[in-house]
Amino acid sequence: MILPAALRYLTADDWLELDEAFGANRDPFSGSEIEGEMDRLFSLIVSTVSESIH
Repeated sequence: MILPAALRYLTADDWLELDEAFGANRDPFSGSEIEGEMDRLFSLIVSTVSESIH
């Protein structure tokens, strides 16, 4: 609902402003050592979903 409305109503200048704003934000996880933690979280989510399907 939101994306189609944005495509319909936002101008080219609006999109440029949005691109600049998002481009200025940095990745909060950049440079951190959380990859192992994310792998464990992913595995937990997958196993939980798999259990709920069966």
